[in-house]
Amino acid sequence: MKHFFIFLLTCLTIYESYAQQKFYINSNGVLNMAYSGEKQNSYIFMVDKSFDQKKFDIITGGIPANNNNNILGNHFQKDADESEYFKVFINGQHEIVGCDDCKHVTDDFSVKINGVSLGTFHLTPVSQVDVDPIIPSNAIYTPGSIINDAIYIAANMKTRSKAPTIKNLLTTQYSITNTADLNKNEFLKNDLQYVFTSGNVQGALNLKGIANAVGGIDVTTIADGFAKFIVKRTKQELSIAFFQKFKKEIDSNNDLKMLFPKTHALLLIIDSEIYRYSNYINNLREAFRADLNIIDESLPAIVDNHPAFFAKDQNFILKASLLSGCYISTSLRQDEHPGDILQGFPLSYLDKPPAVEKEKIDLLKGGIQTLQLFSESFKETDTVKKAYWVGIDKIREVAENPDVTKIYLGLLIEVAKKKYDKVAYASNKNLYDLLNQSSTITNFTAEYPKYKKFIISIGTKTSELNKMIKGFDKASSDSLKVEQYAKYFKTTVQLLECVSDISSLSFLNSISGIQTFSKETKPYFSTAYQFTDLVTAINRKRYPEVVNQTVFIYSSVYARPATAQVPANIVTLSKKEKIEFAEAVIKANADQKVAQVIAANKPVADAINDKDTEAKEADQVLLMITRYGAFMASMVEAKNSDEVEAAIESVALPVGSSSIKRETKFNVSLNAYCGLFVGNEIIKGVDENKPFKKFNSFGVTAPIGISISRGDHVFFIFPGKGWSSSLFLSIVDLGAIASYRFNDDKTEQVPEIKLEDILSPGIFLSLGIPKTPISFNFGTQIGPNLRKVNSDANDYSGKLYVRYSLSFCVDIPLLNLYTKSKN
Repeated sequence: MKHFFIFLLTCLTIYESYAQQKFYINSNGVLNMAYSGEKQNSYIFMVDKSFDQKKFDIITGGIPANNNNNILGNHFQKDADESEYFKVFINGQHEIVGCDDCKHVTDDFSVKINGVSLGTFHLTPVSQVDVDPIIPSNAIYTPGSIINDAIYIAANMKTRSKAPTIKNLLTTQYSITNTADLNKNEFLKNDLQYVFTSGNVQGALNLKGIANAVGGIDVTTIADGFAKFIVKRTKQELSIAFFQKFKKEIDSNNDLKMLFPKTHALLLIIDSEIYRYSNYINNLREAFRADLNIIDESLPAIVDNHPAFFAKDQNFILKASLLSGCYISTSLRQDEHPGDILQGFPLSYLDKPPAVEKEKIDLLKGGIQTLQLFSESFKETDTVKKAYWVGIDKIREVAENPDVTKIYLGLLIEVAKKKYDKVAYASNKNLYDLLNQSSTITNFTAEYPKYKKFIISIGTKTSELNKMIKGFDKASSDSLKVEQYAKYFKTTVQLLECVSDISSLSFLNSISGIQTFSKETKPYFSTAYQFTDLVTAINRKRYPEVVNQTVFIYSSVYARPATAQVPANIVTLSKKEKIEFAEAVIKANADQKVAQVIAANKPVADAINDKDTEAKEADQVLLMITRYGAFMASMVEAKNSDEVEAAIESVALPVGSSSIKRETKFNVSLNAYCGLFVGNEIIKGVDENKPFKKFNSFGVTAPIGISISRGDHVFFIFPGKGWSSSLFLSIVDLGAIASYRFNDDKTEQVPEIKLEDILSPGIFLSLGIPKTPISFNFGTQIGPNLRKVNSDANDYSGKLYVRYSLSFCVDIPLLNLYTKSKN
């Protein structure tokens, strides 16, 4: 008996040494015993504590299996029983125990400690290990994820005791409750019959193992004014005119009101006090900023503003792409997960397509549902891992093993039937019926590479998004996060664009339009990409880019198509067509109504009915979005008063007026004018006194004097609504100084100027042009002695001269002396 126990102990020792090889590595990095080179079921490396914080690399397939998880003391901890050693355990499933992010180890692997190789070791292949190929002890399995369920079923098919669990899983998750249900599923019926019967268990699958899922604008100096007095006031008058036109145009156009709602609301509140725009400049800037920051959410209102355009058959896809792009961008900005964005995609955008578009739209709708189905199948059910989808390693495990792929697709079609109404691609074609056929199983081996490619293409995008979301918290700065979000937005659209990949699946070949589907869906997703570029620009606070992207979207979904769809104009008809139409109209005078002739001659009907009005308006609005959007962007980005001034000057044009003299019956005021003149100067004793005999003088004029005006009249006598007539008596002329200040408003002090140098008595007739601050003046004056201002010295005429001139000037009332209203 004693010899028997010795023999048994010897056998157990030998078995343990082969089943689980254990090596000790001393402080010199040397193994405690020679390595036999035989294959072992598992390995344990016990590394001396002196290697704390050193690298321990496990090289498999030429690359580290434990990349970024290789520091002793950080990623590998000391053994509970032998605290003098760090423990590295490679189990029978070829896993590095305790390392969630590590790859599985191949049959042949090597190890390095602190950069020094310790040789090559050999593991017994998983299929030869006398253990059940179940989910490893360090991986948590939670039912409910199609991909996890497929892996679990495949891994446990060999294990008799798991049959009740698999049966319960099929029943509760996939509504397969008996053999009859199972036999309806071509992918599952052959391998899982035993679950509902007492028959033999089918052979086990060779699995690779389970990978783990990863789970401001400073506005302090806005209103400090424009340059010097007359130049400042001239610019203000032009700016007031600009803001008045801005208010009028935004108020009269629904698209502008839609794009800039807060600006429109504020301009309505300011209303007639727009001439005091400088008091509201901060409010306006904040309204501009608010509108630009939500402009992606405002764009869909284009559809409501142009119902007739988007009701046309050929524009259905434009409407759908616009609404879809906005849905994606708005959801991303509200921090919705891409998976939830995809699952919640409003398929109603694609409902009721016109007959000419139905085939393409139905296929697109089915494609989106297919993508929703696969996304749901990738969901990670283990909440500990804090990831929406499983990792790419797990997806590859399914896709790279044909047997597991079959089980996965079998579960997938059950969910398609249960939750997605079989995923319809056409009225009589759907994913469930097309995929769940015996011919699909017969041809599976030949078609398998296409399934693999499709699954991995979607999995690659979901894995990228998993990693991006995980990496946001690690961003070291706000600017880095912004750039991360830019890539994140684009990757989300790329995930959605995987819809086009369904055209590669052979079982869909019988569907009409599938061969051109990928090409025809590109315009649909191009709008989504434009929206992501828009949102990225908003996040980066690059407001000129925000305007550019808005212009691109408005142009692509409305303005450009509206122009392209303008019917051929009558002038493009052939000579024969024109003659035929003319004869028909002549005949209509006697026999029928002209309207009937127009209806019968369709080539000219649209032209006669002026169908291009919408296109013309669209082009005009596009220009206004560009112009006013650029102005708003410049204002928001302005850092000081000079930049605010430059932004206003860049767009302010003489197109409006707030001059009191045009709106009253009679007015007397102290007045200034500032503008350009051309005329005839006569030097006393030198030139012949014949006014306007020749034009020998031009430049800037800025007279100040008394203005006596009558509103709504031309030349004081003839009624003219909006016009004003003024008799202007000039006293001084600051033209030389104004000219200098237009070019240099920074110099603190100009050379000394005396009153006598600027005296310029004269008389002018001034006509105020309606709806502008511009007046046309003509008259005569004694020319001022001051001819030109320089920073170091001034130029003077030295002689008395008379100037006869015509001028276009900005009208600048300085002080109202008397007003009589029209009432």
